[in-house]
Amino acid sequence: MAPIPRNSPDLTDKAAFREIADIALDATRADHLFIALSDQAGGTTRFANSQITQNVNTRERTLTIEAAFGNRHGSAATNDFSSAGVKEAVARAEAIAEVTPENDEYLPPIEQPLYPILPTFRPETASLGPTELAQRAGVAIDLCADAGLSAAGIVEAYTQAAGVAASSGLFGHETRTRIRFSVTATGAGSSGSAANEDRSSDALDVETLTRFAVRKAQLSANPRELPARPMTAILEPSAMASFVAPLFWTLGARAVERGASAYAGKLGQRVIDERLTLQNRPDHPALLGAGFSEEGLPTDYHKWFDRGVLQRVMHDRWTAKQAGVTPAIRPDAIVLSANDDDNATAATVEELVAQTDFGVLVTTFWYIRMVNPQDLTLTGMTRDGVLTIENGAITGAAKNFRWHESPLAALNRLEGYTAPMNALNRGHKMMLPVLKLADFGFSSATRF
Repeated sequence: MAPIPRNSPDLTDKAAFREIADIALDATRADHLFIALSDQAGGTTRFANSQITQNVNTRERTLTIEAAFGNRHGSAATNDFSSAGVKEAVARAEAIAEVTPENDEYLPPIEQPLYPILPTFRPETASLGPTELAQRAGVAIDLCADAGLSAAGIVEAYTQAAGVAASSGLFGHETRTRIRFSVTATGAGSSGSAANEDRSSDALDVETLTRFAVRKAQLSANPRELPARPMTAILEPSAMASFVAPLFWTLGARAVERGASAYAGKLGQRVIDERLTLQNRPDHPALLGAGFSEEGLPTDYHKWFDRGVLQRVMHDRWTAKQAGVTPAIRPDAIVLSANDDDNATAATVEELVAQTDFGVLVTTFWYIRMVNPQDLTLTGMTRDGVLTIENGAITGAAKNFRWHESPLAALNRLEGYTAPMNALNRGHKMMLPVLKLADFGFSSATRF
């Protein structure tokens, strides 16, 4: 691994974390001890009304200690990494554990697994300081100003040292970088947005993203109100990210077993279009996969839906033990693809538009809420550009819609798709295709 550049603070490296873990393990009298490290440094630049409003650099480090006596466990945190500070945190965790009721679902820390070695650290990102972040914000501000639009958004870059250790012999340490950029270009009666996140600052093209947002704001000017009804919708990556993320809300094993999930009784059955595969890909170069979770579980490659068939549900360690399966935690590196990454038949967005007699091209969604968890019906609204499609061409803009729709139902009305693209949902990075869906449930028009 390349060293962290000198203009970044010295984060807790592998050797230093091992020393800290040894201090904690030598000091404990508990039956089990688990130690988690998060040491993060970096900066955030925010801009609004076409001017920078915040430009800060921070360093936050936390050591979390969990001690257990039998099934009674307690935790304590500290930012004092001295020997005395670590020992004091261990003592506090033990004191809390001794007065905490027993937890029948408590499990001791896992033994050492084999962690994947992933390219989580990029020196070009770690080297960025406040000046470089402000310069990137300035690019977005200038491009929006040149188009007569107001710019708002964020640029942030962080480097994190993450670690886990335990009395079971568990030990893991990883240095991770990430950079995120988002921008909203706003005009008198329209807006457009774009965002991306990556390990490498070289992969984050601020100019291209801003030009996309500007173009959407321009195309969505002077929108007309369309009657709300089910119609063909082409969902771009941002809209897709918001729309498919709820697929995981009720995928937990407990909800499935209680019948409180749309997936109850459907394991091994086809639930979405057979051309779609949804998988965890921590090794994907454009995603932010990590080698291990906060519990020290190794990140793994697996499919949640394979050609439309539900393959597995989310098992924490306890439910996995009861079911006799491997834990499957909430995914952190999702790829949705058609024909299992075979993009020979994938279209471009322009081709999807050209193949549409009438419909709308949707940039993104917001204010998404659950309506019915039994069939995963959601409600939400469009934003940042709804473009009308007539006879295979974009002919103007529509006012925003409220919609009521289930991703499980909509993904069974698939009419076309692109190759997977960068997609963000509340900062969670995925690779998702643009999908063309028939009879999308637009329920009412808004007045903005």
